[in-house]
Amino acid sequence: MRLRFPMLLGAALALAAGAAAPPPPMPGAAWRVVPFAGTGLPGHVDGPKEDARFNWPTDVAVTPDWTVYVADFGNNRIRVISPEGRVTTLAGSVAGYADGRGTQARFSGPNGIALGPDGALYVADAGNARIRKVTPDGTVTTVAGDGNRGLVDGPGPQAEFAYPTGLAFSPDGRLYIVDRWAHCVRAILPAPESSVVTVAGNGEPGFVDGPGSEARFDNPLSATWDPEWGLVVTDSGNHALRRVDPDGTVTTLVGGPFPRASDGPPERAGFYWDTGIVSDGRGGLFVSDAQNHKVRRLTRTLFLTTVAGSGRQGVEDGPDRQAAFAFITGITLDPADNLLVADSGANRIRRIVRGGAGLVRSVPIPAWLAAGRSPS
Repeated sequence: MRLRFPMLLGAALALAAGAAAPPPPMPGAAWRVVPFAGTGLPGHVDGPKEDARFNWPTDVAVTPDWTVYVADFGNNRIRVISPEGRVTTLAGSVAGYADGRGTQARFSGPNGIALGPDGALYVADAGNARIRKVTPDGTVTTVAGDGNRGLVDGPGPQAEFAYPTGLAFSPDGRLYIVDRWAHCVRAILPAPESSVVTVAGNGEPGFVDGPGSEARFDNPLSATWDPEWGLVVTDSGNHALRRVDPDGTVTTLVGGPFPRASDGPPERAGFYWDTGIVSDGRGGLFVSDAQNHKVRRLTRTLFLTTVAGSGRQGVEDGPDRQAAFAFITGITLDPADNLLVADSGANRIRRIVRGGAGLVRSVPIPAWLAAGRSPS
């Protein structure tokens, strides 16, 4: 199936993670936002995490030993932050397509990432319309996608994706793929099949619950697997969270189809372009609400609350409701159950720790972002 695709607005979408032991909690707030990595200036600089530079980072994943992987979308690279706090480039260099090791490999806008049960990092290489695998030594191989944009199922090398942005593994080893421009949820079945199937959606945008091919999404971006809910997808164009059962049945948990900013029960709460999502493993979901400039939490009873963010666009550290985000995408939990978010608009990875008022630190946001333009 051939699809028509929108122009990519010089910025993308995605997910996040974290490392390093948490600071001690401080009284006065449930959460506080603190720096983690990046100076805020766009660029590609390795080194101590405080001095490193990223260019529109869109997702983060963290291992149990506190190693943090970053999808550095604008730099076409996968970066690593060691437990000791040093940033290095694991794979990628200039934009392009090539398998290989380290800088020999090429990506084009790596967007979403997920750690696999085999210990490798899986990458939604959106610009190349492929799913890639990166081993800990930086060796990159292609798992699925022939590089043509479309909605074609089949064996991995013959399948086609439109613009894959989000990844999530289920306990049985199935790799779910959020295919943004196809408005679909796809999956790579576990070996020995290893074929690509479409789970829900049929290539047409909309807002419809129901069985697989009858359901409709609008620019979905990311996904997480929760033990209670199963697969949950950020349906960004519908400003909603959607649940996708293994048989493809789609139901809306909260939001849609119009933007909202309110906390509360599903009938009145919602999002404004929800991007990243991570499960707390107990039926709760943390969500990056990009255009509301907040991190939200949906409880297992489907009550939506705000974790951090004043609602103003900016780069401001401090207590939860005083902090400000530029444009947040990927989000994850670290081993201490604190949050890491990719603040793409700030070119930083930021950390949200439990407890603490502390001092507020403000950073001017770039003029292009304040004006609503792309960084290029």
